[in-house]
Amino acid sequence: RKHDLVIVDLYMGDEVPEFVEQNKFLTEIARALKPHGKALFNYASHRFRESDFLAFEKKLKNSFGQVESLTTWGHTYFLAS
Repeated sequence: RKHDLVIVDLYMGDEVPEFVEQNKFLTEIARALKPHGKALFNYASHRFRESDFLAFEKKLKNSFGQVESLTTWGHTYFLAS
């Protein structure tokens, strides 16, 4: 099945599960989308540095054609398609 929207909200306190950052997981999310579908990732931790966010964004760009980010209320969200 293909989806219009997949939301990945796996924030656990100050941690993001390791598998969320693995290429295999990100590729599977990308494959689950319809041609114009989007994936929304809630990527948040108060201990992350800017380099952590940039590294995750780079990983997303390896699996998705387009990636946008939005930071609000201490959370960073990535919208990928």
